[in-house]
Amino acid sequence: MSILGERLKRARERKGLSQIDVFKKININNKTLSRYEAGGSEPDVDNLVKLANLYEVSIDYLVGRTDNPKMQFSKEERFIYDKLDLTDEEIMNQVDMYYDGMKLTEQEKKEFLAIARGIFSVRRASK
Repeated sequence: MSILGERLKRARERKGLSQIDVFKKININNKTLSRYEAGGSEPDVDNLVKLANLYEVSIDYLVGRTDNPKMQFSKEERFIYDKLDLTDEEIMNQVDMYYDGMKLTEQEKKEFLAIARGIFSVRRASK
């Protein structure tokens, strides 16, 4: 069994989920999941992200880059996640946003927030 397979199985069991539970929650067939866990095949990036999110572990943990299963965020990322319940207007007034070391303008912040809201609304709709 591969590291990925072992860790997928361990993470699933740690969450108390059966392969059928995983199918019901994120629509990955239990036979497909069984092959992933046995090392017979590997998930594509989309399924790997879905599994990591469901199991609440990092992709780095699943693929063996770290032995720490916890999802860890930088101080800046944690601040942003803590602020996700703010309205766009509150974010615009309270949060400086940067990309590649450059501070975003007000217009760029509006565009970024519109894109982010669109991504999250699609994600919510697919659950």
